Amino acid sequence: MVQLTSSCPNLSTGPANQYISLLMKYLALSQCSLSAPESWPRDYGNIAMRFEEYDFIIVGAGSAGSVVANRLSENPNWKILLLEAGGDPPIESMVPGFQPVLVKTKYDWEYYIDQSRNYSILTGYWPRGKMLGGSSSMNGMLYVRGNEDDYDNWEALGNPTWGFANVLEYFKKSAANHDPEIADAFGGYYHSKDGLLSVELFKNNDTFNQDVIQSAQEMGFKFILDPNANEHIGFTFSQGTLRSGVRDSTAKAFLVPAMNRPNLHIVKHAHVTKLEIDNRGVVLGVSMKLRGQTELKASAKKEVILSAGAINSPQILMLSGIGPAAHLQEMGIPVIQNLQVGKNLQDHPLKMGPDSDPDAVVDYRLRVKGVKGLRVIDASIMPRIPRGNTNVPTIMIGEKAADFIKQDWKFT
Repeated sequence: MVQLTSSCPNLSTGPANQYISLLMKYLALSQCSLSAPESWPRDYGNIAMRFEEYDFIIVGAGSAGSVVANRLSENPNWKILLLEAGGDPPIESMVPGFQPVLVKTKYDWEYYIDQSRNYSILTGYWPRGKMLGGSSSMNGMLYVRGNEDDYDNWEALGNPTWGFANVLEYFKKSAANHDPEIADAFGGYYHSKDGLLSVELFKNNDTFNQDVIQSAQEMGFKFILDPNANEHIGFTFSQGTLRSGVRDSTAKAFLVPAMNRPNLHIVKHAHVTKLEIDNRGVVLGVSMKLRGQTELKASAKKEVILSAGAINSPQILMLSGIGPAAHLQEMGIPVIQNLQVGKNLQDHPLKMGPDSDPDAVVDYRLRVKGVKGLRVIDASIMPRIPRGNTNVPTIMIGEKAADFIKQDWKFT
């Protein structure tokens, strides 16, 4: 066995050095397994100069786009193009607790917010993931769905099939909960064990969390086994989008299992700048900058799906002439469809604007109003944000919307 060389060998009789050497080798191998390029989907950018026509083009490989790409590519007769402005996530994205080091790097869109008297009381910084998995590759990994009433309110605002009883099946479809006590509670009503996204309790070997729970109970507060079930007020241990203690982003959970499907082409470092729309209001494809230089276009026979996130999807719509007419005219952009794009921006838990449903940009099947062949499938379609983190609801939106698309195109 190879021993670790030491400048002070008299401090070890040998076995300690051997074990430390083995540990270092193990850590090195673990690092390789986390960051090896072959562990991520292939980049089809090298063949991008001769883009063929696809059935569906998905813009953004983030929390929703990765889900949609997986589900649509289940149909071998459909050709799917997934465009991502960033590249592969770095090793730091995989390690819980390391996400702050990704802020203000090339893996982050680097968005700042300004204070507004009407819409915001805060100034600051909004990290947004620019890589496979999007913000699911740099968030805090908390698995939180929100309250049942959140989704019943969505339905009450004029969005049929978006009540909690309907969306629960998509929460369950997307995830596999690996804590038997949680997964089996209520006869398995709230959780599944066979979804693609792995959900675990955060691993913690110290007693601090247990002490907090015990102290809360002694003060009369309730312990809640599962905040994603029917009770939400109390103290509990956190569930996370983790697989064996490592981040399970939507890229890991949904793209990696689908990466060898011949009908799914993923192009990295492809920044979509606008939609290609004809004079009949039909969306034909997208324009992009590949690797920051080459201007390219790609065509879609059926639909373009915007999954670029709550900031970038509205931006792409407006750059394409879909948005508030007065603002587009002010910016010199020809108006194709006058819609209140960007007027319902919200942050969790701070509400940033009025409810959008009377002037909604999409219908309940997430088709953009007034044009054909275009949907928005990401957090930007939420009429009101849930009372919790937005990542898991966004994944659910991707699952549900993929079924809408399959239903609408099942005979083609």
